[in-house]
Amino acid sequence: MDLRYWRDVVFKPAYYRKGNRHETNSWAVQITHRNQRVRWSLYTDNREAAAARARDIYKCVVANGWHVARSRFRPDREPVKNEAWTVGRYLEAAVKVSRTKPQTTEGYAKAFRRIVADVQKIRGGKAKFDYRSGGTLEWRRNVNAVRLATITSAKIEDWKRGFVSRAKENAVLRRRASASANSFLRRARALFSERIRAAILKELGIEPPASPFNGVELAREASHKHFSTVDIERLIEAARVELAGADPEAFKVIVLAFFLGLRRREIDLLEWTSFDWQRHVLRVQPTAYFTGKTHGSETELPLDPELTSLFHRYRARAAGAFVIESPRDPKYEAQYQYYRCAQVFHRVLAWLRANGLRSPKPLQELRREFGSRINQRYGIHAASTALRHVDIRITNDYYVDSRSRVTTGLGHLLYDDSAPDITPHSKA
Repeated sequence: MDLRYWRDVVFKPAYYRKGNRHETNSWAVQITHRNQRVRWSLYTDNREAAAARARDIYKCVVANGWHVARSRFRPDREPVKNEAWTVGRYLEAAVKVSRTKPQTTEGYAKAFRRIVADVQKIRGGKAKFDYRSGGTLEWRRNVNAVRLATITSAKIEDWKRGFVSRAKENAVLRRRASASANSFLRRARALFSERIRAAILKELGIEPPASPFNGVELAREASHKHFSTVDIERLIEAARVELAGADPEAFKVIVLAFFLGLRRREIDLLEWTSFDWQRHVLRVQPTAYFTGKTHGSETELPLDPELTSLFHRYRARAAGAFVIESPRDPKYEAQYQYYRCAQVFHRVLAWLRANGLRSPKPLQELRREFGSRINQRYGIHAASTALRHVDIRITNDYYVDSRSRVTTGLGHLLYDDSAPDITPHSKA
């Protein structure tokens, strides 16, 4: 109960804008009691006054419980009834307590807004993509105003079926539609996870609504098994001849994607300090602008001696800290998809497609080819480790082509020397 204690524990919440750290003017405090932790804004920029208010709140919580303390020190924070929850209000609460990257959380929010807009038939047209004139803001405002209670699991099930059925009888399009629908569902329902809902109750002191995704199953998807359709040796040789001198940044991107299986963001923010030239390894490690996709993504990748030599030569004439040079600056935790090497990536994708790689995601295809080659030489476990997957099933289902073609070996039983020759002959 000593005021000196509270003077030390009050703090000014921080936030980031354009990569720079800022602090709010008002002091705040986090109070923990009986396995519940709540952050309180103290509404003052005077540290002594903030410490006194924090102590008073804590004394009230200990003596009378959370409910009395909230009613006395947060009279404007009435309990939110389920009928009062809107999409915007829930998203605001979920973003406050989320521990994921801002870009990831915004991706979840976009997916949920898309589902809500489709369910409520909030079209917006082309204007919803107009960030400059306010069309996007207006569309978001309409979606955020939707009452959460109107978005039921039955309506989401109808949305899922309608999303997939629009592909009609085209099997390829239906497969893509099923994958897209499941992607929207997985990202949107992540906002209603038990962890986030518990955090809303614990940190904001508000009872969250039930998840509208309860009981909603994912659409049935066909196999996503990877089958190689590209002559990778010819492709890499062509890249070496055409790009190594004329467009070295594009060549470096292709080499990093195929020979090391790096993801696009890992390539985009890769720095020269990640290379250990003596040990012939590349460290995928956190930097000022980069954190791995998962904890397992951050590791050391072995380099072929030729790969070490190639990048060592590039390093000798590098102009900056990043491996891929670009005039654009990196952004710290951008809330949208931002690549400092966007122009380089555009050139790489155009070149890969022009050279026969027809995949919708050519760079991802190079990563899959990397995994398939590791699998062919060392097995599925080595491929999963090299690709840095958290689950070996992801490696097996999406990333590797075994390339080992096995037959029964009993084809001779079909041999009939009296049968006509059906072997195709080339035309003269």
